[in-house]
Amino acid sequence: MTRRTWAGTVGLLVLMGMGAAPPAAAQPLDVGGTFTVTREAIFSGLANQIGQLPNPTGGGFTFQFDPTLGVFSRTIESFGPVFANRAETTGRRKFTLNASFSTHTFDEGDGKKLREGTIFPVFAQGVSTTSGDPVFLFDVVQLTEEISADVFTIGAIYGVTDRIDVGLVIPILKVKVKEKVQERAFFTCDLTVTDCSNPIVTNQDFRSNTAEQTGLGDIVLRGKWNFLQVPKLWGGRMDVATTLDVKLPTGDDGDRKAFTDPNRFASPDRIDITRADITNQQFGLGDPPLGTGIVRVRPQIVASGSWFGLAPHVNVGFELGTTTGITNDFVYEVGMDYTLFKRVTLSADLLGRHALKVDRTRIRNITDQDFGEKANPDNLTLSFGLKANPIGTLLVFLNLLVPIDNTGIRDDVTPTFGVEWSF
Repeated sequence: MTRRTWAGTVGLLVLMGMGAAPPAAAQPLDVGGTFTVTREAIFSGLANQIGQLPNPTGGGFTFQFDPTLGVFSRTIESFGPVFANRAETTGRRKFTLNASFSTHTFDEGDGKKLREGTIFPVFAQGVSTTSGDPVFLFDVVQLTEEISADVFTIGAIYGVTDRIDVGLVIPILKVKVKEKVQERAFFTCDLTVTDCSNPIVTNQDFRSNTAEQTGLGDIVLRGKWNFLQVPKLWGGRMDVATTLDVKLPTGDDGDRKAFTDPNRFASPDRIDITRADITNQQFGLGDPPLGTGIVRVRPQIVASGSWFGLAPHVNVGFELGTTTGITNDFVYEVGMDYTLFKRVTLSADLLGRHALKVDRTRIRNITDQDFGEKANPDNLTLSFGLKANPIGTLLVFLNLLVPIDNTGIRDDVTPTFGVEWSF
């Protein structure tokens, strides 16, 4: 690449916010370039995703007391969806316990393969050479992120009346981030960013960095009020309910400053730019998030029914809570259960979100024309589940989450399995 081309590229970066004046001699500093923007977008997306991870709703068995017979009878044959709600309640004085495990190995960020090193930002430093002349030093780097989250949940539901359920979900998370930064090449420019050197190919690695945190996530308090029951409708039944989930800020929200603070970037030991020795330099990660750090509420209207073995359901509402980096969303779930056999239910759902306002930048490369644009506000996921009743009121379930779009930090396939017991 010619000096003129490099100058044009660097000039564009400067216009995008890299700054015009370097720091004092021998003080490396990322000055707001694409590396900062890209890295912050990745970890802001992770924080938002951790705050949105779904928890199984439970309540596979639904009962209603029959005063004429003096016994509880099943109101619907289906065992219900795994992550969506249905309007039917568990029944007065009925208690349900459930436990589940999900493992998320996040593969993509806004369509970029995180684990395959497809993200190429530029890291800018202001340094002085061995001759003492201040220059801009630009590193073309390759980012590889291995991000995973294991989620174990314990939940409970209690039927206060035939129409009111209360419950809670206690999640325990293990979130791990391993970051690898590779320098592919570097070049320098003078203070006016008009005279730039030819790129020097290095293919050197910064020191890899790993951050991990295990602990309590955001506890969820749940309530459901079934305010409309139509027990006989077109050969089946229909119910309508309102639900409210309250997420408590019990999960550590992580060290987000570590992803944006320039002082946490590469160690200031690069002086001789001809050597370009970066093997002892490392980028700070900080603790990954386990929660959102703020109270969030999720009110919804839920309608469901049952006709000839099919049990459709629709959930519509919002998830709200003012906090930096976590979006307020319009949320919806639409799906259906099918009683395959008397003891086996299949379910399929579309889980959707639309962010009312998006703050974070989309994860892109510097070469992408839409670099710096806001992330997509919509997030769509397919949920496929199976619930089986091997004995009594015990249920076992398996579910797969598959993203439809590429918004945010996403897993190609997320398996969830668990058990549920009603008594």
